[in-house]
Amino acid sequence: MLNVLSKNEKEVMLLIIQGYNFNSISEICTIDYKTYNKIKRAIYIKLRINGMNEILGALLNHGVIPEEI
Repeated sequence: MLNVLSKNEKEVMLLIIQGYNFNSISEICTIDYKTYNKIKRAIYIKLRINGMNEILGALLNHGVIPEEI
């Protein structure tokens, strides 16, 4: 499941799961708002989810523990 995500997408996804907001993620990943939204949309499409609140559930449904990412 995670093999469909790029390195940047995995990094942003993990930070979101950990509760980081856009400002923190943009500093950690050195990305702007447009790039952040592009990455989020790519995650939605690739994981077939409708929002970031569904990420953790999608991971758990596929047997992925966030610490393993």
